[in-house]
Amino acid sequence: MYNIYYIYIYIYIYIVIVPSSSPGTPTSTATTSTSITITWTEISCLDRNGVITGYTIRYGPVNTSLTTIDHASTDRSRVISDLTPFTNYTVSVRGVNIAGLSGFSAEAVMRTDEESECINYCVNHIILLLNP
Repeated sequence: MYNIYYIYIYIYIYIVIVPSSSPGTPTSTATTSTSITITWTEISCLDRNGVITGYTIRYGPVNTSLTTIDHASTDRSRVISDLTPFTNYTVSVRGVNIAGLSGFSAEAVMRTDEESECINYCVNHIILLLNP
């Protein structure tokens, strides 16, 4: 007598595509003369097309070449440092999932603060002039 065994093979196909929308336009939450802290809103649930594993940030002085940095975290904030004082910067962000990159968000323009030494110098000299 023969025993009959059935083997079932299940094949699951997962189609993963890049996020179909971008994160929200970044905003500045704090600035110094050489850094900007940015935050952004996440990609909507329906547009993620998988788990967001990180972000890419693109920034640079207005009307110049841009620098791209990988933000290998799901945190939606980043400090961009080593910037030039009192300069306008454009900043945009895109999301990353296992399949690839979303498009960049709309660009935001942010300005670093003036150098504090200049302000302190001016204030000290005004005080000296008032107290001869």
